[in-house]
Amino acid sequence: MRTIPVIWPSAPPHWVRTDVSTRHGGHSLAPWDSFNLAFHTQDNPEHVTANRAAWAERMGVTNIPLLDHVHGTAVVRLITEASEPAPACTALQADGAWTTASSVVCSVLTGDCLPILLCSKEQRCVAAVHAGWRGLVQGVVQNACRALADYGPMMAWLGPCHCGRCYAVQQDMKDTALAANSVLEQAFTSNPEGGYLFDLQKAAQHILLAEGVKEIAVAPYCTREQNDLFYSHRCAAPTGRQGTAIWIAAD
Repeated sequence: MRTIPVIWPSAPPHWVRTDVSTRHGGHSLAPWDSFNLAFHTQDNPEHVTANRAAWAERMGVTNIPLLDHVHGTAVVRLITEASEPAPACTALQADGAWTTASSVVCSVLTGDCLPILLCSKEQRCVAAVHAGWRGLVQGVVQNACRALADYGPMMAWLGPCHCGRCYAVQQDMKDTALAANSVLEQAFTSNPEGGYLFDLQKAAQHILLAEGVKEIAVAPYCTREQNDLFYSHRCAAPTGRQGTAIWIAAD
C-alpha cells in the first residue's frame, strides 16, 4: 500500500493524523488497478469494500464515514463513527466534513479535484474538503473555514489534483468563476492552445487567505502528469479514486 506524505506549513499539533492513498496496493483490477476507494466508478464493489477495509486498518480505525460528493458546498460535522451509513448509496451528500471527536475520520475521494485538509493550531478540530472548480466557485472552502472559525487559527494542506499546467478551460467557465468570486482571476492564465488554464491549488490558496488561513502548504503532485501514481478521471474513464483523510488521535 503506497501513500504520499502530508507536509504541513509548520509542525502540526501532536494529535493530528493524516493519510493520503495512491492507486497502488489494493484489490481492484484494471482499469481501476488497484487501490480504488470509490463505489461509484463501476469497479467491483467487493474489491472497493476490501480496499476501504485495508485503508481503515492502516489508519487504525474501524469506520471511515462515507461522503457522496456532489460538487456542492455542504460541509457536515461528524460526531461519532456511527455517522457512516451502511449502504454506499445512502452516504451523506456533502463535499466536506469536520470533527472535534477523536478517532473519527474526515475523508474525501478525488480523481482530479483538489483535496484540502485543515487543522486548528490550538484546539482539537480537523476537516477534509473535496474541491473541484464548481465547489471552489460556489463556496465549499469558505463553508469549511467558517465551520471551524471558533476553533482558533487554522493551517491547510492542498493535495494532488489536476494542476494549473494541465487544466484547460474555456471562457464560459472563467466568466462563471469570476462572477462568483473575483479573487479567482489570479488562478487563470492564458492557454497557448486557446482558452485558459485554471490552477485549483492557487484558487484555493487565495480563498483560504481571504478567510484568514495564513499557513498553507501545497503538495507538488499533478494527478494527470503522474497518472502512474494517482487516478485521473481526465486521463481515463472509468478509473478509480484515491482518498485523503485526517483525524484526531485518541488520547
